[in-house]
Amino acid sequence: IQASTDWTSGGSAGRVILSTDTLTLDSEPDTQLFPAFVNAGSYEQSLGDAGSIEINAGSLNLLNGSWLSAMSDGNGDAGTISIRADTVLLEGTHERVLTGKVEGSFIDANTTGAGGGGTIDIKAGSVDIRTDGHITAGSWGPGDAGTIRLEATDSVSISSAT
Repeated sequence: IQASTDWTSGGSAGRVILSTDTLTLDSEPDTQLFPAFVNAGSYEQSLGDAGSIEINAGSLNLLNGSWLSAMSDGNGDAGTISIRADTVLLEGTHERVLTGKVEGSFIDANTTGAGGGGTIDIKAGSVDIRTDGHITAGSWGPGDAGTIRLEATDSVSISSAT
């Protein structure tokens, strides 16, 4: 699912809203060309901001290198990811067929350009981040890093995660 801008765009990325009992993104088998993803990002040289992703679910599962992203590689700011769920699980890796690059499951609102990092806001009963799962709102450019807010009413578990 994608509501992003590309390098020729002067506008901002769009908004993705998903409401369901269970949302599972699973990038198995590794033979898939691309991992399973939801993207509201803004790409290199784009002038606009990244968009937003809103998820309301009983259960959110990002498995085998799947991802949610509101990143910015351009001049605009990274976007916002808002998750409301009973349970959130990030686990596993995916090897990209074209590049051989191995990626873990992630949620990101990073920036690599002039814009600032975005905001990730997670409110859940439990959050479980396992092998190679990660949540980031960092900066790999001149822009400021973003914000991660995680509120769990039951538990947060991080094991062998980055």
